[in-house]
Amino acid sequence: MKIKFATTYGFCFGVKRSMELADAETGAGKSVCTYGPLIHNEQVIKDLQSKGIERIESLNEILDSYERVIIRSHGISHAEYQQFIDSGLDVIDATCPFVKKIHQHVQTCHKQGQPVIIIGDAQHKEVIGINGWCENQGFIIDQEEQIDELPDLDHPCVVAQTTFSLTRFNSILKKLKSRFDPLQIHRTICAATEKRQNACIELAKTVDALLVIGGKNSSNTKKLVEIGGLYCPVVFHIETAQEIPFQDLSKYHTIGITAGASTPDWITKEVLKTLNQQGNEQTMQEMMEEMEKEMQKIYTRAIVTGSILSVSEEGVLVNIGYKSDALIPKNELSFKKDVLLAEQFNVGDEIEAVVVNMNDGEGNVVLSTRRLAQKAAWKKVKEFQDADQSVMVTIDEVNKGGLVAYIEGLRAYMPASQLSVSYVKDLAQYLNQEIEAKIIELNPRKNRIILSHKVIEEVIMKAKADAFWATLEKEQKIVGKVKKIMPFGVFVELGGVDGLIHISDLSWGKIKHPKEVLTVGDDVETIVLDFNRETNRISLGYKQLIPHPWDNIEEKYVVGQVYEGKVARFTDFGAFIELTQGVDGLVHISQIAYERINKVSDVLEIAQMVNVKVLSVDSENHRISLSIKETLEKPERPERPERPAQDSKPKRKRAPKRKEEKFESYTSGDDSEITIGDLFKDLDLDN
Repeated sequence: MKIKFATTYGFCFGVKRSMELADAETGAGKSVCTYGPLIHNEQVIKDLQSKGIERIESLNEILDSYERVIIRSHGISHAEYQQFIDSGLDVIDATCPFVKKIHQHVQTCHKQGQPVIIIGDAQHKEVIGINGWCENQGFIIDQEEQIDELPDLDHPCVVAQTTFSLTRFNSILKKLKSRFDPLQIHRTICAATEKRQNACIELAKTVDALLVIGGKNSSNTKKLVEIGGLYCPVVFHIETAQEIPFQDLSKYHTIGITAGASTPDWITKEVLKTLNQQGNEQTMQEMMEEMEKEMQKIYTRAIVTGSILSVSEEGVLVNIGYKSDALIPKNELSFKKDVLLAEQFNVGDEIEAVVVNMNDGEGNVVLSTRRLAQKAAWKKVKEFQDADQSVMVTIDEVNKGGLVAYIEGLRAYMPASQLSVSYVKDLAQYLNQEIEAKIIELNPRKNRIILSHKVIEEVIMKAKADAFWATLEKEQKIVGKVKKIMPFGVFVELGGVDGLIHISDLSWGKIKHPKEVLTVGDDVETIVLDFNRETNRISLGYKQLIPHPWDNIEEKYVVGQVYEGKVARFTDFGAFIELTQGVDGLVHISQIAYERINKVSDVLEIAQMVNVKVLSVDSENHRISLSIKETLEKPERPERPERPAQDSKPKRKRAPKRKEEKFESYTSGDDSEITIGDLFKDLDLDN
């Protein structure tokens, strides 16, 4: 007789967890029991009873007589669970996590008003418990024919008993889809159940007879018997070694052995031992070796593949086809610290990992996906660096010194100094943002990866600068953005290159600070005054693109016309009036007022608005003569007062006027008519 084992059999994660919780209660010093059978295996139940943990079927008896209760692995209804909680009883919930997840599904759907369809055995404790989480209003079916009997349902939710036949589930589901649309489907058949069923099928195809070990009330074991019978004509279902049908088995050359999910290893080993004692061709040692061969080869540093059985905050439990399930602790799942496992991993997913420990002290094989990925990740990152290839990373952390991201799962750091060519004050703005970077330092031994976004900016800026300089010419008009303002001028970003507008080239008028003309962020058109490629300096003009205020000045300010202006500054001889920016005119002190003034400041104030009359315009020398007083009304002169009469002195009488004599010539002598000219006619007046 030759013995072959299924690649997967025996305790599943849920059963193993239940057994561990129950074992922890032995010797606790308090009365403890299980509500119904912990698992469907009489040998296990008897073993627990021998340790002081009784199986009690009555809820009231538990409430009256016990201090602690262990909830069976198949779960209970919500009402029963609430009764235990409300009573103050210590509750150890050994419900299989997969079953617990079904409870959550049906409770949520029921609260939302969705009808619930449960595919499973209506008499099974697991199904009864599931129905209790939707107030026993679920529609329970296990045959395709029952679908026609269902009422019309609006968007029903579908779940399945964890140990239900996968083949039958798919057939029922297919018909449900044709009857109901839409249909919310939760594939809740346990991954361990599926694997055991598939392993049983493969084994049944290669043996003459099949021996299935497990409880007669165990649903998953009965499913193995049912499925095995489809591919092997002879199937025996036994609970213990005492039930081995030796006489029947002796007829067959190759015997296949599998076990249900609630069958402990010690029962399976007892069956092997008994077979050996009955004189089989194989010794016990040979059969154990055969069993090991059927299992996946497991050793430290071996790379294995398995399916996820459960996901918790502590890690992920994986079925790897070994005699015990494997654990991947949280810190061995990812390079990141704060990863949410429930969002990253799903029950039933295939996962590849490396074995790091054959036994963690509790019988678990310890795996690591992080270490498996680490070697490949470093190789990939090295390729990025060697090829000078940029990578896109998402910023996961921000600290005072820089940013943290992950490349191929490896932690990488970008110092603040490598973020940009410009100073970045607020690093927090980059959190959860995707950014392009290059690897500038790599040291696997120190787990050190340094990133830089700055080098990418520098390359882009250099390319822009080269293209810019190649086309730059004097007197070229160019648009840029105001980048920085200093007291001496304005820096303008011109596409990778900065140019400077000196304060003297900002305005035709006099300004105290460049901020009076431009603001950081302004788009500004400039003209290239001069440039030097070697020193990377560009001199720009701004006012040069603005018409000179003195152009056509005679047309703007006509002699004799009155205009408004602002008092700009004083001098000893008058005041300068700003007519417009860049154009000042002079009001001489004599043209300020009609009355005499000593100081200009006695009459005017800086920034005062006044009306002025243009007296003259000298466009060549940029001079305008103005008058304020001529815009004012000329005051009238006051009348001179009359002198008072003087009565004290009598008026003096005037002498009569002497008659005037007309002298036509000066005469001297008798009747001779000699003039003065005749007397001095020979006089030389030049000497």
